[in-house]
Amino acid sequence: MDPHTIGNTHSSDAFHPINKSNLLGGTEDDGCAGSDLENRNGKSDTVIVASLTSGAFTDGDEDDDKSLNSRGSRSSVKKMFRLSKTRSETSYSDDRSESSRGSYKRYSVWTKLAFQSKGWEDQSDEEYEEINVFVFIGFWIRTFFVSIGSWLAYAIKGIVTKPKVLTSFLVLFGGLLTCGILIVKSYADDDEDELRTNAYGIANEVGVWFSAELDKALLPLFTTAQFVQELEIFHHLPNDVRTAPLQDRGNATWNEDVPITWFRNVTETIDQEVFDKFDEIAARIKEDAQMERILVNVQLAPAAVVSVLHPLNNTEDFDDPLYLDSTGAQGHDLLNDPNRTFIAQATVPAYDVVTAGPLTLVQGNVPVVRECLIARLPIYDVEDTNGNVYEITVDGMTYPCWGFAVILINWEAFKDKSGIYERFAREEMEFLMTRTDSNYIESTDTWNNRTVTIAESTQSEELNEDNSVFVKLDTTDNEWVLHVGYVDGFRPSYEEWAYPLVAVFSFLTSFLFALVLIAKEDHQSLLYKMMPPRAIAKLHKGETVIERYEMVTIFFSDIVGFTTMAGEMTPLGVMRMLNQLYTEFDKLVEKHDLYKVETIGDAYMVLGGAPNKCSGPRGAEKIALFALDAIECVKNFKVDNTQQIFIRVGLGSGPVVAGVVGTAMPRYCLFGDTVNLASRMESTSRKMRIQCSTVTHRLLRDAPSTEFMMKERRHEKTGELGVDVKGKGRQYTYWIEGSGPRSLRNDAFDDDIKSPPTCTTGDIDNLDGVDLNELALRDIDLLADDNDEDELHN
Repeated sequence: MDPHTIGNTHSSDAFHPINKSNLLGGTEDDGCAGSDLENRNGKSDTVIVASLTSGAFTDGDEDDDKSLNSRGSRSSVKKMFRLSKTRSETSYSDDRSESSRGSYKRYSVWTKLAFQSKGWEDQSDEEYEEINVFVFIGFWIRTFFVSIGSWLAYAIKGIVTKPKVLTSFLVLFGGLLTCGILIVKSYADDDEDELRTNAYGIANEVGVWFSAELDKALLPLFTTAQFVQELEIFHHLPNDVRTAPLQDRGNATWNEDVPITWFRNVTETIDQEVFDKFDEIAARIKEDAQMERILVNVQLAPAAVVSVLHPLNNTEDFDDPLYLDSTGAQGHDLLNDPNRTFIAQATVPAYDVVTAGPLTLVQGNVPVVRECLIARLPIYDVEDTNGNVYEITVDGMTYPCWGFAVILINWEAFKDKSGIYERFAREEMEFLMTRTDSNYIESTDTWNNRTVTIAESTQSEELNEDNSVFVKLDTTDNEWVLHVGYVDGFRPSYEEWAYPLVAVFSFLTSFLFALVLIAKEDHQSLLYKMMPPRAIAKLHKGETVIERYEMVTIFFSDIVGFTTMAGEMTPLGVMRMLNQLYTEFDKLVEKHDLYKVETIGDAYMVLGGAPNKCSGPRGAEKIALFALDAIECVKNFKVDNTQQIFIRVGLGSGPVVAGVVGTAMPRYCLFGDTVNLASRMESTSRKMRIQCSTVTHRLLRDAPSTEFMMKERRHEKTGELGVDVKGKGRQYTYWIEGSGPRSLRNDAFDDDIKSPPTCTTGDIDNLDGVDLNELALRDIDLLADDNDEDELHN
């Protein structure tokens, strides 16, 4: 069995390395044991290794067998392992003293490494100690965050270094972010529209109620005005009040030298019959209005002087001991009172209801009505007994006005009845109700406007055009507006954190997707390193992978003196050394666009001319250049920067068949005697030299871009050409010693070598007319005679 053949299925070799000396008949330097050897006690290596895997070492005695099969103590198992270690060391010492040619050693180097108890990366059972739970938790947390950091570094590196992944990450992140923002905005817009619609609905609902109730509250004004116009008993009142004497009620509050002259003693000029009649009418009006505790007073103000009031003392609309005493308002001349001139002058030309307030009505320093609206309605076209229409002059303009009908509305009670505060509190909304009083100045043809707040919530000052809506109340009095909204606006609150959340979600999703792409690319890259893309494509389709290559070149190498070197190193050191060396070789494989087939222990196998097909000379050229670079790489490579290693290299060319064998851990394998030829070129090569077959030599002479310096192999003492190869006898081979560009060809690269001899008899003068495929088949023809014994596969 050749160590470089792939797909060995002999059951007796399941646990053993393969002995190249047995197969090739050459010198073996690595000390591998034969796969079919018997140990000193007649036991096969399979039994020995199997017993090792079961936890003990047996020498064939019945007592030992019983101890192995029994469930003995831990100390007995350790004793058996120590025994196995001692025997392996003894065997190893004996092996080194034996002849390396044609002899069978006790164990391979890898079995001996397995016997060693030290130098492994993991701990044995007795090295574990009890660990404090807190130390364990801390270690676990640290490991967790280190793992997270490693994944992040892995992902970031993959995203940055892989253009497809970076593009996919950015496209997906941008798409998710855009879609997320649009979705959030769409929902936010819908919720905003819903809140605005809800605000409009509530505002309209409240506005309709207020409009209806205000109209109901103001209806007594129109009724009173109608009575004045219809009943003659009230027609002469303007003349009566104008003849009433002025009353001295002290000095004005802003100037002690200014007497108060805007009250008249109307009780001296108005008949009691008028007072009685008005009480009768006003009581009926107040009762019909059904505005208990809201409509607190009904008045007449002929010639803008408050004269007749009902009730003069209102106790029915207030809780004891509070009551409304209106006697102080009787005789109040509104046009002459500077505090009331504005509203009086606004009422005269209004032809409609004019409201003032809300004002606080205070009696004896006690607020009887905290918020009072005073509504006035001008009464027009009333004639005196002479048929003349009463007139009032304002700012030089005369109006056919008799005076006013006046009512007092308890605005606080009105709002309590509406439930406006509770309603907006339930909706978590703020509101502001305003009234705009407009006074037209005819002399200047301008309007004097004044806006008054008549109802508001606690945070109404926060309302503005962006976070509120407004509706106009349909009232007969001035312009009433209700503003309704939310302090935080109509935009939903989740919008503030939804956008950052969308960004985080988009990033994480894109990041995870990038991780998947990176893992997929790495997996694909690893898969392509294990077998060609064309073979993978066929496997994906469920097809059988089998390919034929007419002319390829195969590289084989192994480490000289590997057994001795491994015996002086720990198992971990051996593996690190091989990994470092063959990692450098892998870089060279990628550099020369070759295909790495396998590493078997210390052996390294590379294929040129397949699976990426190229001409035979081109494939041989790439393999030869790789071999030269490998030699240079080994010259500069040292184990632990101290120990120098050496390799030997062999090249062989010819046809092969390739395919994938098996479904569990499938492998891309090579089949054909060309593999055996290349392996024997390596096994018969020398330290730090490259030996090639005749066909390879011929291919290299036809290399398209490189001239190779090649020399015939001769015996150092006798000068005889060639080397003895098992199964073929004496074969003519060549050393590859250097290379240069073909354009720089000179005599140094041409050794005046005559045409090489044939593989069977005599020399031929020239190979130029020889079919290389036929030559390769003849070159390996004798190897076929050896197949029944070796059954070589790759």
